[in-house]
Amino acid sequence: MAKNLAPLALSLIFSFLFLAACKEAKIVNTISAYDSSLVEVKNESLEPEVQTPTRPNETDTLSEDKFDLAEPTNSESGEELTLWATNYYLPEFKDGSGDIAIRDMDGNELGPKLSTADWCNSALEGSVRIIDIEGKATTYNYHGVTDIHMVDCSSVFSLKVGSTKFRKAYGPYGDGIDDYMLAPYRTIATDPTTIATGTVLYIPEARGAIIPLKDGTTIVHDGYFFAADKGGAIKTNHIDVFTSAHQKPVFFPWIKSNSRKTFKAIVINNSKVKEYLMSLHHLHKEETANSTNALKNYFFKL
Repeated sequence: MAKNLAPLALSLIFSFLFLAACKEAKIVNTISAYDSSLVEVKNESLEPEVQTPTRPNETDTLSEDKFDLAEPTNSESGEELTLWATNYYLPEFKDGSGDIAIRDMDGNELGPKLSTADWCNSALEGSVRIIDIEGKATTYNYHGVTDIHMVDCSSVFSLKVGSTKFRKAYGPYGDGIDDYMLAPYRTIATDPTTIATGTVLYIPEARGAIIPLKDGTTIVHDGYFFAADKGGAIKTNHIDVFTSAHQKPVFFPWIKSNSRKTFKAIVINNSKVKEYLMSLHHLHKEETANSTNALKNYFFKL
């Protein structure tokens, strides 16, 4: 009897060892794939959604935006707000217009040099797109202030922005807060204690606005905006609308830069609309974290 069972026991042992070896090879192969690409786990049964983290100045969010969201229904329309608005834009200058360097927080030159007026206006807006001699555009964003390499802007305006320092932006139009990129004609800066970051607003007066672009085409705006930035001067019911290259957005006549000139806006509770607008603003660190978490979840389930 024992002799008859011995081959069966031996067969079971070899089968167990073979399955263990296969599983170990599967883990090793998956880890190798993770090490080589950092963006994808190949597993047909699980297929976690892992995206490549956005690299600086790579994605043109304006070309991705269709501006074709439908008017909100009553069920997805939340609180009605009374607001007033200003706007901010992305200055664009040619490198070498002067001898004032764009510097980082340590005082190191980042490369471009601008005239005093161009530098001061860039510091005021918080970002600048600079075109080099080869025609390549790079956007730099506000990073903080230091008392080294101060710039005297008194000949341009009275605002104290001379201590501003920059970094290379992740987005082609600059960066907002919480790792959001700015999206032209979508991003608004708000007071987060009044309008939380990540809030979707619908402004009826903005719907149907025709916005001319540099390439000769136009955008017909759908009225939706996304809170992805803030500013020291933005308080309570004041919002600041990012208008890309347009310093004076005549297509948004409701932007009056006057606290007494108000308009109505509606908080939108529609998860698909919010998801769409969030995708245009690209959460950098969140994307990277999601990629890592998806991989961890995958390994734990093996």
